[in-house]
Amino acid sequence: MKEAALGGGLAPELEREAPMTAFTRGLMLGEDLTEVARRMGDDSLTRAYLEARDSAGKRFAAAFLPLHRPEARPYYATGIVRQAPAGKLDPYRDNWWRPMNVEGALDSRANWEWGVYLSVPAPVAAGKAAFLDGGAEAEAANFLGGIVFEYAKAHGDDARVPEALYSLVRAGHYGCAGPDTWKTTRAAFRLLHRRYGETTWAKKTPTWFRNDDVIWKTVRPGGS
Repeated sequence: MKEAALGGGLAPELEREAPMTAFTRGLMLGEDLTEVARRMGDDSLTRAYLEARDSAGKRFAAAFLPLHRPEARPYYATGIVRQAPAGKLDPYRDNWWRPMNVEGALDSRANWEWGVYLSVPAPVAAGKAAFLDGGAEAEAANFLGGIVFEYAKAHGDDARVPEALYSLVRAGHYGCAGPDTWKTTRAAFRLLHRRYGETTWAKKTPTWFRNDDVIWKTVRPGGS
């Protein structure tokens, strides 16, 4: 995926999608994303990654970027392409990614909400794919949340942390939720209001949502 993103020559749709896809997958694999970040263009998010001075800062900056890019996912899409512009939420919740299994690890399972499955089995050997090691099978909010919470413990004074927590709540609401996504959403909401309650990001986050396949729940400050 990295070679495809850097080499060019892809169809226009894939040419736009390739750098973000390679960046997200590389993040899950713990790889150096410098070359891909440079290919993605010069903006504050990519500069933050390129200018980070240590591994913890780089990993947080790498997670901070896809939290702002709902189109981020570690595979190429199939079927109907995502309709929302880059950086914008899709009204049909085609945002970020769902948990992946071995069979569908290279495919998007497009149009999940409509029950249409267009996955192509990945060419992997029997057993767990190496890509899935380290929790990469988690959906977006849980995976990115783990990075944000770890960083916040040691760098709670970083001004990006409350924004990242706000973004986690948003990702849990508008993204593809799994059965445990609400735990990340709730944890992000609580930390945001307890430690950064006077920030703009806390004021922009009056509720957290539990919207997995079973329940849709809205919880306000002071709730459980």
